[in-house]
Amino acid sequence: MLHHPNNQPLTMTATDVDEWAEIHAPHWDLYYEQLSSGQFEARKEMRHDGQGVIYRESVNQEVRIAGELREDSIAFGIFNEAGMSGSFWGNTLPSNGLAYLTDLGDVDVTYKSGTFGILAIVPRSAFLQFFTATDGLNVRPLETPNCVVEVSETSHKRLAQILNSLLDEPRNGASHRHFTSVIITEVCEALRSPEHRFIEPSSRRSLFQRAVDLADVGDHPLSIPEICLKLTVSPRTLENAFQSQVGISPRRYLNLRRMNKAYVLLKRGNPEHNSVTQIATSCGFTELGRFAVNFRKHFGISPSERLRNRGNSH
Repeated sequence: MLHHPNNQPLTMTATDVDEWAEIHAPHWDLYYEQLSSGQFEARKEMRHDGQGVIYRESVNQEVRIAGELREDSIAFGIFNEAGMSGSFWGNTLPSNGLAYLTDLGDVDVTYKSGTFGILAIVPRSAFLQFFTATDGLNVRPLETPNCVVEVSETSHKRLAQILNSLLDEPRNGASHRHFTSVIITEVCEALRSPEHRFIEPSSRRSLFQRAVDLADVGDHPLSIPEICLKLTVSPRTLENAFQSQVGISPRRYLNLRRMNKAYVLLKRGNPEHNSVTQIATSCGFTELGRFAVNFRKHFGISPSERLRNRGNSH
């Protein structure tokens, strides 16, 4: 866990998705894919108390985030205006939505360009101990690894205010040095409301994931008709699943997925032992001229520059 003098918030920035994943590595095991074109910029303000962590983050590009939380963790997230945050397990976050994530399930989120939010991560064991000791509390979160919870408007506003104030209070001269218990209490209070509603992951998510897993197998990318044939679904059904999950067509997403993989391999590669051609073809790109043009258009840097500047963000 990262430490910072005087318990002040620590500010971190990233200029590519690989760097952004590394910044989150102490608490998450995540893989980021940049889905929109342009220079990537992200910012994170974080504070910890030795048990839990609060952070506020913003991302300027559309990204897909997949992976999982580290062991013995539970995370809660409140994001910007409904419909502006993107997709959470194939669902749009409602106005009073709270993203609920544990280390028992996988993360599958797509941020739209301009998404910002505030998240808290606490020990799962501490949360469950408090949760089960509270009389009359609905036990549903104990049974649901990851989901979206729609809470009351009052609970949502209060939780957002509490999280933001806990993150900002060292700058304001306040003295809440141990805030994990406050977070746990406030989240449980929001879930206590009879108005809360659990939103299950979209039924289309399973098809999306099966298609992605299938496309990742082998050296040569499968065509969309081939994927549909293997999954025994129509192109329209597959299209709907991808639109629900990532907001773009299967062909577009799978191409961007391979391009993001190439970006990471080029960034981590060694020019003395690797070549752009070798890495591009290993990711399924055979028309190298077109690959170079599309790569530069998407990431703002050419493949050869990315390989030469390995280890550095642009």
